[in-house]
Amino acid sequence: MSNCSSLLLGLTDIEVDLVGAADGARDVRVLTAAAWVRRCPQCAVVSTRSKGWVLTRPKDVKVGPDIPNLLWCKQKWLCRNTSCVRKQFTESVPQIPPRARFTVRAKAEMAAAVLDGWRSVAEVSAAFGTTWNTCHRAVVAVADPILSAELLPVTVLGIDETRRGKAKWETDPVTGERTWVDRFDTGLVDISGDQGLLAQVNAATSPRSSTGSRLRAKSSGPGSRTWRLTCPPAMPKRSGGRCRTPGSSSTTSTW
Repeated sequence: MSNCSSLLLGLTDIEVDLVGAADGARDVRVLTAAAWVRRCPQCAVVSTRSKGWVLTRPKDVKVGPDIPNLLWCKQKWLCRNTSCVRKQFTESVPQIPPRARFTVRAKAEMAAAVLDGWRSVAEVSAAFGTTWNTCHRAVVAVADPILSAELLPVTVLGIDETRRGKAKWETDPVTGERTWVDRFDTGLVDISGDQGLLAQVNAATSPRSSTGSRLRAKSSGPGSRTWRLTCPPAMPKRSGGRCRTPGSSSTTSTW
């Protein structure tokens, strides 16, 4: 097929071979680009012994009115490099890594829709026709390098609290003690700088969470509560973020 179809698809590592329509969907049969045919992904040696053809269906982004169905016809090969740890391989390209069910740009779009578009993981995964876990892994792959970067010192730390549900009495199943519980989610924000949200911490009901941070609301009755927030030098990523304040690690307020 003309190279124009490959340009419209926008995946430079594969070439469009045939386009068809069935049941209101577009089927796009693609082949591996010449630069990547027979090339071992481990040692880059070009193979000459084929083990047959395989068909995979990686999911891509929306092109035009919908997401086309990619049908990738590629070959299995025997690596002729005797020192290579991979004795056989299936053709792969940088935009569609080995065993990938999504193209690299599809995962990037999913992550951007959640992180920059403020859409839920469930909504984005439904739009791309995948599972919540797959979409979440794409988000984590983008967010982890950002969260691992060093933060600048925070001069003014803002604390924004959002109530979770209704306050109520809860009974300890062991001691039978009744406690008034009023749960909140607390966000830590860099007010004076441009780093935005530093952490989103769930108000724990236990004295200390597994992340090493403490955030607890206790009271003897409605209308009174005491907050204590203890933020370690670097809160782990699974707690939602990190907090670094020079010269201070805890804040306590009562109202």
